[in-house]
Amino acid sequence: MTPATRPRRIDTESMTGQQVQLDTICDLEVVRRRLDGFLVYLRADVDAVAGDSGPRDTLENRPDVALVASGPSRLRFGTWAVQVQLTAGHGGTSITLRALGHDAASASPATAGSRSSISLARSVRRLRILTRLLRVMEEEAQMQRLDHP
Repeated sequence: MTPATRPRRIDTESMTGQQVQLDTICDLEVVRRRLDGFLVYLRADVDAVAGDSGPRDTLENRPDVALVASGPSRLRFGTWAVQVQLTAGHGGTSITLRALGHDAASASPATAGSRSSISLARSVRRLRILTRLLRVMEEEAQMQRLDHP
């Protein structure tokens, strides 16, 4: 990817969003590999969340993996973005998904309909798809655990 085609960093602080919290028995690396596959399926560009490179502070409860997946809508009009945080635990992995974007009702007339604007509605749709895929992953892991106690 060249600097000209590289997607710009997404400022997650100024956006509203909808959040989903999931817990899985899968370890962090399994979740990360499966998530990579899901994001390829969604044709997402993946970027690390700004500020994620510092040392972990246990008081802040920072995630082990934090990224933003984004991409154009089907018609290439507007984009979507979902923030993903993975935190390893003793019994598995905690997954936090947050749909990012600007609400169409609060968009200014200058940015409404802009090709570069991030749509909250489109982001929520992608969040729901990711949630379904991750729940299926968890169900498969539960079934494998039952088959091999």
